[in-house]
Amino acid sequence: MIYDEGTHLGFIQIYSHTLSPYTTETPGNMTTQISLFHYLLSFIYRFMDFLGASQMTIIITLRLLNIAMVAVGILIYAKLMTYLRVRTIYINVGLLLFVLLPIVPFVAATINYDNMLFPAVAAYLYLCVKYIKEKNPSALSLMLLFAVGLLATLIKFVFLPMLAATLLVLLVIQFKRYKIKTIFDSTKKSFKEGRKSWVVGVFFGITLLTTCALYGVNLIKYHSVSPSCFKVQSVQQCMRNGVIARNETAKNTVNERIAMRPDDFISKIWIDQMVGNTLWSGNSTSRGTIETKGPLPIMEMLLFFGTLGGLGLLIYEWKSMRRDFAWKFLVLTALFWVFVIFIVNVQTYYKLHEAFAIQPRYLLIILPILLVAVVYAASLATGGRKWVKLTCLFTILLLFTQGGGVITHIVDSEDSWYWSNDSVQRINTTVRDGLRPLVKE
Repeated sequence: MIYDEGTHLGFIQIYSHTLSPYTTETPGNMTTQISLFHYLLSFIYRFMDFLGASQMTIIITLRLLNIAMVAVGILIYAKLMTYLRVRTIYINVGLLLFVLLPIVPFVAATINYDNMLFPAVAAYLYLCVKYIKEKNPSALSLMLLFAVGLLATLIKFVFLPMLAATLLVLLVIQFKRYKIKTIFDSTKKSFKEGRKSWVVGVFFGITLLTTCALYGVNLIKYHSVSPSCFKVQSVQQCMRNGVIARNETAKNTVNERIAMRPDDFISKIWIDQMVGNTLWSGNSTSRGTIETKGPLPIMEMLLFFGTLGGLGLLIYEWKSMRRDFAWKFLVLTALFWVFVIFIVNVQTYYKLHEAFAIQPRYLLIILPILLVAVVYAASLATGGRKWVKLTCLFTILLLFTQGGGVITHIVDSEDSWYWSNDSVQRINTTVRDGLRPLVKE
């Protein structure tokens, strides 16, 4: 499947030959020298390989585990919103809209480290919100959420900006509430309360030492938390990575292309690709090629106008939402992450004069927050008119029948996208042929 599944599977196979989580074979453009996702899944891989399972069985098992990771993340987000006392109906509708986006089941069913990052970020933000809402939070609570945040960086180092920004806010809160002596006394008291406190302390210590060792060594040795592949491996080995080879080619030919103005880049490239890539589908084929198909027309219209309308509602009803600081912290963190992804995409474009890595999947880790917030804002905007709310919801769900969830991937699929297995071919062909007449292409 697309979304680098082959590369991720290759990294898992590399880790399956060692017991150490540290390797210099995997940094490339995707990971640091420790990748928790690939390392943990390598134990599943080596166990199934030991039992003599076929490659297809192993891949399907790993895909199911990735789906389970996303499901856990959705449950954590639901618990987080419930903790903030958001109405259950807003949570359910927001999360329903999330899973109906074609990119969500597509990425979830792919072996990809974004799937493990999703529940890790949800858990981290849940602990952040609990810390903010607690009347007398101790430094021990801060240590726990910091440890979970550090684990998320070991899954994918790009989480570092969110970790740094949110920790800064939380530290400001802590020191505004209490003096240093009070914090020290509270933490000391926590460690005297039982085994749980010591477990948190040990957990924090291990994650802190691991991440400091990893990023500290990289900063000292390579002057970067995520060193370039060329600093760690040979040029020949690095150029085997398709993304690295692509970037190097673009860098060497940058003067052959003229970059668009910022406003054109935003409207004609960034927005267009963010919408398109949320709704596209594709796969490797039995011929050894990669095929992709663009969004279905009604879904493209729904996402474009839905995004504009959602942002408008969020801005219009922001003051009326009357939520405490924890809620605002959560929504602003999500918007901050959108801004970070946008800035990275802008920098890459004007450095290479090519639009690379403009992928909405990087936003999936915070999208449930924004969708629930939009549903909440929409409810406020419609007031007590229940019939208006139900009409809007029914209309949106009706439009989602034109490509929501797995429908896009089934309708867009071709026979060459399936495994050469009679049962697989028959089931997929039957479902696709039944859906196509019902969906406008």
